[in-house]
Amino acid sequence: MLQSIKKVILRGISNIPGWSTNRHIIVIESDDWGSIRMPSKEVYKELSSNGVKFSTYGYDQYDTLASREDLQNLFEVCDSVRDINNRPAVITANCVVGNPNFEKIKESGFNEYYYEPMTETLSRYYPNSPPFNLWLEGLEKGYFFPQLHGREHVNVQMWLNSLRENHFGARAAFEKRVFTFLVTQAEDYRIKNTAAFLANDDKEKVFYYKSIIEAQDLFYRLFGYRSESFIAPSFIWDKDIEQWLSEVGVNYLQGMPISLIDKKRHFNYIGKRNAFGQCYLIRNAVWEPTQHPLRDNNGVCLQQISLAFKWHKPATISSHRLNYIGALDINNRDQNLKRLKELLVDIKRIWPDVEFMNSVELGSLIRYSIKKNGTE
Repeated sequence: MLQSIKKVILRGISNIPGWSTNRHIIVIESDDWGSIRMPSKEVYKELSSNGVKFSTYGYDQYDTLASREDLQNLFEVCDSVRDINNRPAVITANCVVGNPNFEKIKESGFNEYYYEPMTETLSRYYPNSPPFNLWLEGLEKGYFFPQLHGREHVNVQMWLNSLRENHFGARAAFEKRVFTFLVTQAEDYRIKNTAAFLANDDKEKVFYYKSIIEAQDLFYRLFGYRSESFIAPSFIWDKDIEQWLSEVGVNYLQGMPISLIDKKRHFNYIGKRNAFGQCYLIRNAVWEPTQHPLRDNNGVCLQQISLAFKWHKPATISSHRLNYIGALDINNRDQNLKRLKELLVDIKRIWPDVEFMNSVELGSLIRYSIKKNGTE
């Protein structure tokens, strides 16, 4: 209860400083697109029955690569509610562009890391109907705007170490093409294999530098443009990567009001700029029904949006991919998409002048405004 009160207070405080606007802007930022998670319900049941531990937040039970049907249904909801400019709701789809190449990693004795483009992974998951052309169609029609979430969603060094040391569950999960088991049961659920940019030494930082360059290059080959915004997997990163991201064209850093940078908690606010001129974009609303099935997710999200607008801030909603996936449980997708449409309808009803934007559009607006006025 106390923790919940602290979160409410923090969210309110985070809306006070930084860039302001009288416009009712809605941005939906959704992470994990392109990344593998759980291949099937059967794999989850088998590994769990053998004692392998996973997150309790629903990811491993519901999350996997989106199918064509998942994307089609999501796009239908986005198209069904349009803003004052007749634009559909748009998902800023933060994606990783690669996934581990399990065969090559195993051949190296778990000493070297290899990856494959996420399009190859998508084609293997769905050989009869690869969904990537729907990503491009969604981009063209304004429903789906891919941005960079990293080269892969795994802490490579931590993962390889656990495999070499034959940590309990590591090899069993690996054989099923899974890397998201918990490294220890006692640690915070974010400090595990999915925190891709959690660096322990300078050698690992060199690895991350290379991964950022390769990620942006592969992103360009996939989508035909460079990602101007970025969100670190698990909201954890090292300060040095901000400079490296700047070098590859990233101008906007997505994140929560409190992020773990250099293993310390940092408070950021919308419009705050770092030493490289990059602008922070802050999520001040949450819509995560799969993670919080007992919560009134629509009611809470609407309250958070209202609070943001009262402080003259855009409302940026955090909503992960797992909420929209039906491949492992079709009810998860169908029920959540029904809720999502109700949320969008309510937003349009309460704020008829609402504007739907993607993250880069919001960042560009903030940057132009700051440059024009000379203040944050």
